[in-house]
Amino acid sequence: MTEMFGRLDAAGLVDHEKRAGARLTERGERIAAELAWRRCVVRTFFSAELDFGLPEGTGFRIGFALPREGVERLSAITDASPGDPCRSSGDAAAGCPWASGD
Repeated sequence: MTEMFGRLDAAGLVDHEKRAGARLTERGERIAAELAWRRCVVRTFFSAELDFGLPEGTGFRIGFALPREGVERLSAITDASPGDPCRSSGDAAAGCPWASGD
């Protein structure tokens, strides 16, 4: 675990001090929010448009693999639905029904 935190620290994604814990940097927070938004958009699209629930890991992998334009297109489709929780502004995961890992 310490080795992974060291890698994330070296990449500028977390601030890590041995025995003191780790904390996301601003860059780490931006990347985490982007990934949460991508996962939310993909899972919401599959659920709302295709009536098919994706496991969390699958939603993450698809969201990660798609170019941003592809995720934005899926988001545009789900944005047409009232109350879309996956808006890309603000805290992307705050309203996502999938943020809890369901």
